[in-house]
Amino acid sequence: MVEIRFGTFDAARVRRNLLIAVCLAVVLWLAYLVREVWLPLLIAFLIALVLDPLVDRMEARGWSRLKGSLLIFAAFFVVTSGTLALTVPAVITETMAMTKSISEYIPSGDSESATKASLRRILKKVHASPVMSDTVLGASAQISAAFGKSTTYVGDAAKGVMSNLLWVVVIPIVAFYALKDFHIIYARMLMLVPHEQRSLTQNMVNEITTIFVGYLRGLLVVCALNAAATAALLFAFRVPNAIALGAIAGLLYVVPYFGPVLTYVMVVGACISSGEISVQMTLIIISLLIVLHSLIFDQIITPRIIGNHVGLHPIFSIVALL
Repeated sequence: MVEIRFGTFDAARVRRNLLIAVCLAVVLWLAYLVREVWLPLLIAFLIALVLDPLVDRMEARGWSRLKGSLLIFAAFFVVTSGTLALTVPAVITETMAMTKSISEYIPSGDSESATKASLRRILKKVHASPVMSDTVLGASAQISAAFGKSTTYVGDAAKGVMSNLLWVVVIPIVAFYALKDFHIIYARMLMLVPHEQRSLTQNMVNEITTIFVGYLRGLLVVCALNAAATAALLFAFRVPNAIALGAIAGLLYVVPYFGPVLTYVMVVGACISSGEISVQMTLIIISLLIVLHSLIFDQIITPRIIGNHVGLHPIFSIVALL
């Protein structure tokens, strides 16, 4: 005789699961309501995460956590502020000049006739062939609309940054306290993990953060080198707004594929709008930029720098990039 048993209905367990689900939904809803505060907090904790190994080294040499945090954070703040003070005004000035010079040739309105007239001036100045002229003039409406949308997007982004100037105060303060009490915050977060899984979780978090911090450091170094190399190349060929274009190229380098393409488009626009650089010289500049970004950086510099920071052989770094 076969005996069949059915599990008993555990009402207490069901109520507990429902309560946990409701609490989780409420927490996620509240987090969504205050979603604008998470980005500056994330940036602050990323800064603390990157600087924490340096403070740990200071502690190993006998410094207190507070004094080490003050020294490292002060050095980071001075270097960052000095870099921004030297580059941001030049970038803003040259970006505004570049936008103004391009807008003189390509209006941001919807008038196709005005766009065609502007494009004819450009094509005549660069001695474009009839086939190229017909192709560009045929796409005049799309060019005008795209430039108008890009200008609107940049303006909205600038307004968003200006409306969040409080971040300039909040991020450094939160970053310093997060750096000073980094291990205390980390230990208290580990206390939320069940005891039997705490050791495994700690090991996994340590390994992940070590690799992630190394990757961030390597990426910052690569972007800075890319910005400097691009600006130097453009300056050597007397391309207008070389500093701004180099800084933008360094920022866009973190975006695979689209970043370098956007850089090339902006360089072409700067060359054409200047009226002093021929089409042949523009093609040479773009070819050198492709060699610089796709060959020298993607295949040589980036794998070595990021590989050294992360702990990967350059071959594995190249495979990962591919």
